[in-house]
Amino acid sequence: MSDLFNELAKTYAKTTIEFPHLKEVTLAQWILESGRGSSLLAKDHYNFGGLKWREEMRDFATPVDYQAHDGLDKYCKFTNLENFVKGYWRFIERDPYKGWRDNIHPAEDFIRFIGPIYAGDSNYVSKVLNLLPEAKQLLAAVEIGEHPEHGTSEPAQKPPIKKFIQSPNYSSRDGGKITTIVVHYTTAGNVQSSINHFLNEASQVSAHYIIDKNGDILSNGSRC
Repeated sequence: MSDLFNELAKTYAKTTIEFPHLKEVTLAQWILESGRGSSLLAKDHYNFGGLKWREEMRDFATPVDYQAHDGLDKYCKFTNLENFVKGYWRFIERDPYKGWRDNIHPAEDFIRFIGPIYAGDSNYVSKVLNLLPEAKQLLAAVEIGEHPEHGTSEPAQKPPIKKFIQSPNYSSRDGGKITTIVVHYTTAGNVQSSINHFLNEASQVSAHYIIDKNGDILSNGSRC
């Protein structure tokens, strides 16, 4: 992984986007498109997504001639990492990808929807999904790096919530500040088993948050 791509991951981790749970799958896409930040398009033009120039991108990028594997064409040139992130999501807002918001749960459905439009490679989606564990690990690593070490007086950043699941048994804390955290280990085989248990009205139990084995955090009630 190049230092430049690590900086992109750090920037992305701190950037607010409409659907935070899509960060991992889109970062996996950028790993593929940029060769982990090694492509000239990434190094010279901050374009980690192989984004070709479109007029709708003028607020975030400028056109530049670039020789890719499929020939010479105009691509987006970004001035910094932040503009690339914003520009990527503007690119996805265009008409060819209309309906993507209806295909975001689970996050893998997002790339399954946009992938065939984004690239002509019939294996494109599977290539991106194969890189998803690497993207998750990278984002987790840079997010941990953003948190202060134990014993400091600096406040820790709130970790991102991957998904909100409304339980019929949920008891609100009425916006009160969390002062104590109790972690309860469940013997359920996977996180979905725990979710199903909390969604069962007959169980009469719930939790504010569920933590998956891979570190994903899900909220079991209103947006805390």
